[in-house]
Amino acid sequence: MAPERQRQQDLINSGALNNIGSTRQAEPELDNVEEVFKTYMGKLVQRLVERIDGAGPDGKEISASGRLSESVKFKYTVKGQQYTGEISMADYADWRDKGVRGISAGNKNTTSPYSFKFVPPSANHVAAIEQWIKDKNDLSVVEAPKGLDRIVKKHNTRLNDIVKQRHSLAFAMAYSSKQKGIMPANFKKGALDDIMPEFTQEMAKALAKDVTITLNLSNLL
Repeated sequence: MAPERQRQQDLINSGALNNIGSTRQAEPELDNVEEVFKTYMGKLVQRLVERIDGAGPDGKEISASGRLSESVKFKYTVKGQQYTGEISMADYADWRDKGVRGISAGNKNTTSPYSFKFVPPSANHVAAIEQWIKDKNDLSVVEAPKGLDRIVKKHNTRLNDIVKQRHSLAFAMAYSSKQKGIMPANFKKGALDDIMPEFTQEMAKALAKDVTITLNLSNLL
């Protein structure tokens, strides 16, 4: 039988006493692969948010309210050597990313799978733009899109008297967007292009053994 002092020393060396007296459980350590995976998926989410809150290729805001970027979420699971990650966001994110085709000869978006079906903007469409105008306090823009005068002539109302009012300005903007379409913002592909090359390089360095990684990025394509 080992001396008592030796048994005590062996117990200490085993680490069995490390958590005695502590009510806080130590955070599990991540291996190199999981650390890289988690870090770069976080960077991807951050880049998506930055692009959504910025301007699109046409210089216009992608999401004035901020609600779209707030909806971006990422979750991942690890089962053995398989890492699965998924990014999700609001349902309307896809058409905002790809834009919408207009219905007039002046349509500027020819690639989107989405398209407007009729000219008059819906009440919800107008209300959304009206809220944006209100949020931005942008009542100084009084120039209506070309062609709007045809709409208001039958009402015998002066064009400038209409567009100076928030609701009418919102209607004018909604009408114009349905005619010309909404240009793609391409924030999904842009974020992927920003992050994935470096992620791939760092993941290659972290792989000490074969690991299966599955990324569900269908929401970004």
